[in-house]
Amino acid sequence: MLRETIYLNDYMIDIYINNLESKTSLPLVILNSYKNEKINEVIDLIREGSSFILIDIKLEDWSKVLSPYKTQMNDNFFKNLNGEGKSHLDFIDNTLIPYLITHLKSNFKLDVSNSLLAGYSLGGLFAIYGGLNSKYISKIVSVSGSLWYPHFLDYVTSLNINRNIKSIYISLGNKEKKTRNRYMKKIEKATLNIYSYLKTKYSNVFFEFNEGNHFFHSNKRLAKGIVYELTLNENKDRI
Repeated sequence: MLRETIYLNDYMIDIYINNLESKTSLPLVILNSYKNEKINEVIDLIREGSSFILIDIKLEDWSKVLSPYKTQMNDNFFKNLNGEGKSHLDFIDNTLIPYLITHLKSNFKLDVSNSLLAGYSLGGLFAIYGGLNSKYISKIVSVSGSLWYPHFLDYVTSLNINRNIKSIYISLGNKEKKTRNRYMKKIEKATLNIYSYLKTKYSNVFFEFNEGNHFFHSNKRLAKGIVYELTLNENKDRI
């Protein structure tokens, strides 16, 4: 596996390319992770039998960057939800992906096929928000996404259909609603409501429960969702 690190708009971004030698076009997987988070386990779980380009964007402030819009929450657990998701999506759509298309072509003679936005927790929230608004993303993986976010169902139902979206994968732990936090205890109902709505608008939407609470086997769950999308009717159309 080839790995390189780039710096773009003050972000540190790791690029992983699996099976470069045998491909001229690969799907692009975009992840957002906290600056010290290790994603080696995710990569190890998805690399066998899969060909991909994985982009890991290291974030300094997870809550600030991945929240889709600013909201007031009377809860000490959730702070700095400043709603800068639009700015971050603008970076992905207008700077990162165009840069990667040129960089991969000129340096590795490699084209990008489907672009997949994946995430866990707030990253899973951003995956749905970003995917439904992106001009490049065609596949979404939201694992234990923070879909309890205030008014998020209303927001999703207000959007026009994104014709780029080919498939959406959503999963949730079957014990995640068992929490004292008044926001997070709504996670199961909120997730199922959003899943049900998306099913009416998009032809390929999949949901499943995984065993455990929010923190149980998070990397394995994320890898499971990515593998699902990487192996689902691989489309060779180029962006």
